[in-house]
Amino acid sequence: MSSRAGLKQIVLCDSGTLLTTPANPLAAGLRNAATIERTPFKEIKDYRNRLLRNMVNFKIEWESLQPSMLMLKALTGWLNLNCDAQVVTVPQSSS
Repeated sequence: MSSRAGLKQIVLCDSGTLLTTPANPLAAGLRNAATIERTPFKEIKDYRNRLLRNMVNFKIEWESLQPSMLMLKALTGWLNLNCDAQVVTVPQSSS
């Protein structure tokens, strides 16, 4: 049995600052359901032609409560992998 984790909070900040003091943090106020999707990125092959995981792309879509020009400017500045992201999910119960 699988369960779907709901997204509780999404925070973005400048690259390399999440573990210390986040610079220019941007918290997304979630309005409706948010989705997260994982896909392989730049997989490598071994000598038997098997695919091995290298990196993972995460695609997160949400509708925000407080869009602003500051948020748009920050998001366009982070387009080229220049941000750190923290996604908090709803706690899951185990069976």
